[in-house]
Amino acid sequence: SFKVKGKPPGYEPYCFMAVNAHLIYGKPDDRWREFVAIMDWIRDRVVQQDKMYYPNFILLGDLNLDYDKPEKDYSKMEDKMKSIDAGTANEVHVNFPFLDVHPEETEHFTSNVSLTQRYDQIGLFFRDEDGKGKGYPTYEENGNMGKDERGPDFGVFNFSELFARVLTGESFKSMSNVQKRTFKRRYEHEVSDHMPIWLGLKMTKSDE
Repeated sequence: SFKVKGKPPGYEPYCFMAVNAHLIYGKPDDRWREFVAIMDWIRDRVVQQDKMYYPNFILLGDLNLDYDKPEKDYSKMEDKMKSIDAGTANEVHVNFPFLDVHPEETEHFTSNVSLTQRYDQIGLFFRDEDGKGKGYPTYEENGNMGKDERGPDFGVFNFSELFARVLTGESFKSMSNVQKRTFKRRYEHEVSDHMPIWLGLKMTKSDE
């Protein structure tokens, strides 16, 4: 559980339970079943927030979600999120910002060092009818991410691109597949084969 105090003073703190998950890597159907199970598990706890230490949950980690067929796979994910929103009398809102294209980008963020997959995700589960979800963005708000300096916003620390620019003077994306494979061997095990993703939440004044 976390309570992140607002800075400067006078801003609402964020109180939430963090669920760090590394889901199964295997057949797509197995991945999806495990993902649905953890989604439902978190949903039930947000609905029963009176029994929880904090009412809001943030799911984060390597969820190993399959997006090889983006239109079909995203539609399935969106349907699941909407079913939670619609099926709990507006008690629970669900938002995975990284499923959408950031307003300042032309394509989805990827977080593996090859820049090909979106396994890493951050999911927000919160209730808002009592004001305790204040500041957490719904998925309808993802199109406005990054437009306010006080948040919310999201992104990836793309060290594949950084290393390529610094060490070779060219973009990682402009390399051939052979060059990419050779180059990423220099750091994918010493640093990581996944890149950090981040989410910034809105700073909300106590009287707003």
